[in-house]
Amino acid sequence: MKIAFIASFVPRKCGIATYTRDLSLEIHKKRIPISIFAMENPMIPTVYSPPTVKTIQQEKIADYQKVAKLLNFSSIDIVHLQHEFGLFGGADGKYILELARALKKPLIVTFHTVLLTPTEHQKYIIQELARLARNVIIMDEVAKNRLEQVYGLNPSDSTFILHGAPIVTMRKDKAKKIIRFSHAFVLLANNLLSRNKGIEYAIEAVEKAVQEIPSLVFLIVGETHPLVKKTEGESYREKLVGLVKKLHLEKHVIFINKYLPLEELKIYLAAADVYITPYLDPQQITSGTLSYAIGAGKACISTEFIYAKDMLAKGRGMLVPFHDSNAIAKDLIALHKNPKNLKKLETNVSSLRKDMSWSRVAKKHILLYSKVLQLNDTQKVAKKFILTPLDVSYLSHLTDAVGVIQHTHHIIPDRKFGYSTDDNARALIVVSQLYKQHKTDDILKLIKLYVTFLKFAQGANGKFHTFLNFNRSWDDTTDVTDPYGKAMWALGFN
Repeated sequence: MKIAFIASFVPRKCGIATYTRDLSLEIHKKRIPISIFAMENPMIPTVYSPPTVKTIQQEKIADYQKVAKLLNFSSIDIVHLQHEFGLFGGADGKYILELARALKKPLIVTFHTVLLTPTEHQKYIIQELARLARNVIIMDEVAKNRLEQVYGLNPSDSTFILHGAPIVTMRKDKAKKIIRFSHAFVLLANNLLSRNKGIEYAIEAVEKAVQEIPSLVFLIVGETHPLVKKTEGESYREKLVGLVKKLHLEKHVIFINKYLPLEELKIYLAAADVYITPYLDPQQITSGTLSYAIGAGKACISTEFIYAKDMLAKGRGMLVPFHDSNAIAKDLIALHKNPKNLKKLETNVSSLRKDMSWSRVAKKHILLYSKVLQLNDTQKVAKKFILTPLDVSYLSHLTDAVGVIQHTHHIIPDRKFGYSTDDNARALIVVSQLYKQHKTDDILKLIKLYVTFLKFAQGANGKFHTFLNFNRSWDDTTDVTDPYGKAMWALGFN
């Protein structure tokens, strides 16, 4: 089994790049060869190394076509696409459809965004990718329901697999010592900064909570998102820094302005007393940073976006309204004052850690890949069977000068039951399809015979009789219409 991923990829700095790195690395640990076809944004050119084998320039439609051709002639078994509208070129990322339509390898798509109220074009892209894929993956039950109710997918078309997370085992006191905050009550946020992260509300909450928690330190880890930096520079970070100065929180809010390697990030996660995601988009269906905090077994405070509501339900975390620094401060103070409640949140959220481990998530992906390949093999066998000339001798055996006989006794035609118009219509559909592929005299003879039967079965008023006994008389009344649809299908088949 060989897997090709089409996605953004490290060293590019974005959530899907990190997700694809973690997932593909864990799959590769299972001795499955992987290749990366990395999406390249011209605004943030990146130098790649193996396992990246080729880049796709986001706005060059010819690149999508070339990669499809390359994959078709490769030894790759499965192509796994990570989808986010902004990752691909054209309106709403429509260029990816060029690749998906040209691809002959089995395709699996992971949807990182499933909008509740998409535009018609966005809806079309999701539906078309789902149609072209053998299966789609989502990381939230709400997203699965949306695919079915908003986009019209069947339940069997999608597979729910949790977002993966590294398992953090370092003791909190040891981690705090390493990052030199041994005596602090640590609030942590780890993001590629952008305005939809809502960090200003967490900073305002610190100003309110620090009176009750003098040891409170808010660590804001992460640089500004590269695309945000290209379009608006560091204006959002500067706004946050200005807010910290205005509120005189320089000793309590620390900016760590860099994209941390995974091993270093795990230390910060281990050191956190509370993790916060004060995001502003209520429709967000996944969050890598919140997943990482859950993997670290952290007590979490979050706004009520979809992924957080799902993952932190049943006492696994604390949810606050959007744009509400007072609610954040209240929950921070409550957790600091009651260490037992904080510990209870850590224990409750840890119930998800096993299923979210990258090892477990990778195994579920590999199981899905195997099922798709098994189905693909079945389809190849079926196609080979259909294209192989068939022996119609048994059908001929069941057919006399009138038509196909309705019943048999084992393999012997049982003539006392006569003929069914419905059966002769079915037989006509079968031989008509066969004649398209194998134009033989035997099949043509059967076509003419079954058409003659249907012509005989139709009365002057256009209705069809149902049963013809062996004495060549009809055993039904003239108002019977059961075989009408099947007869029309058969006579119109071409």
